[in-house]
Amino acid sequence: QAVRYQHFHCLYSDLDPTLMSQVPCLVQNYSYSPPPLPTHCVRRLDHHRDEVWFASISHDGRLLATSSKDESIVIWERNPSGPGFNVTEVLLAYSESCSALAWSPDDQQLLSASNCTICLWTLPGSEARLVLSKHTDPVTSVTWLPDSIHFASAGFDRCICLWKTDGTLLHKWELSCRIQDLASTKDGSKLLVVDSDKGVKVFDVQSRNAMISLPESDAVTSICVSRLRDELLVNVAQHVSALQEGPAIRLWDLSSRRGLQR
Repeated sequence: QAVRYQHFHCLYSDLDPTLMSQVPCLVQNYSYSPPPLPTHCVRRLDHHRDEVWFASISHDGRLLATSSKDESIVIWERNPSGPGFNVTEVLLAYSESCSALAWSPDDQQLLSASNCTICLWTLPGSEARLVLSKHTDPVTSVTWLPDSIHFASAGFDRCICLWKTDGTLLHKWELSCRIQDLASTKDGSKLLVVDSDKGVKVFDVQSRNAMISLPESDAVTSICVSRLRDELLVNVAQHVSALQEGPAIRLWDLSSRRGLQR
């Protein structure tokens, strides 16, 4: 019980590769230091012909997808013999720039969105396996569920769509505000939604019902869900005034529905 308590209160215990293999020591307190943060650029990747807007790295760290104003998506593969990446694919499916990218949890598929269209790619291969055009306004976000079979999309048409990778539309939620960001919890049971209203909306995937929102005092611009814990980072764009500190990032515990840190 004492060991579990110390592991729980160490911010970086999930990163410790020896956590489960070593016999716990009861003589001294447990601690684990995080790996150092990157401090300098080790490689510059030049292939796009215009501004790079989005970058998404695969879960195993082997592949990198980048999208640009030049309307292309470039797939890079990490060089196993040294730093840097090599270009493996250039995907051209849109007449407009890509607005969202997301790797499937098994890293076998890539979702991309541009304007009202979503493309599903299976790599290697330069042709989209699936093209979906159910949204009526630009798609702003796409996210996968952990099974790599289901995914969700959301956009300025105030709709959230739940899909299967065979192209079946399973459900559509209609909201009253434009949607800016979307994420799935680590177990895939809930969708977390950022719209132009304050707070983070929560939807139960199984029942399709809306749950109690996570309240915020100002507009939320983006969210990031932990892959290890039931925790969520929320970017809050506060209106700067004499009484406020400006934009903030808040850490939420999804199980207890309370803010942990700001």
